[in-house]
Amino acid sequence: MHFLSKYTEARKRGASAEDGVRHAFKSVGMAMFVTTLGLVGGFAVLAQSGFAVNGDMAKLTAITITLALVADFLLLPSLLIWLETRRKPMIKPVATATLAILLAGAAFTPRPASAETPEEKGLAIAVEADQRDLRFGDFTTNGEMVLRDK
Repeated sequence: MHFLSKYTEARKRGASAEDGVRHAFKSVGMAMFVTTLGLVGGFAVLAQSGFAVNGDMAKLTAITITLALVADFLLLPSLLIWLETRRKPMIKPVATATLAILLAGAAFTPRPASAETPEEKGLAIAVEADQRDLRFGDFTTNGEMVLRDK
């Protein structure tokens, strides 16, 4: 958002699309990089967690944040300049870029496959619990207990 706001600020002052992108990079580029570096570093520490759920989530988050920075630095400027060359008088490039980003995000948002009634949900939970119990059989072991003190 900061990148887009600085780009818009430069465009309102009459700068070309390329100059607007340069202005945005000069204004907020380093801040975006340092913020991403700090976040990825923090999640890298959390990725060392012995609790697998936290560790895996931290790894995925760090990868996602890194890819977001790459997209901001490589794809967003190209998209803004390209939209400016194809600009129609009624459409503003920043609004179009924002809309394109939101639509791309919406396309990858997970959605529930189908709505279930409470009874269907309860049955699905019960069936899954029964299936989990089938994975474990009876175990037998032979052992010897040694007492070393009274």
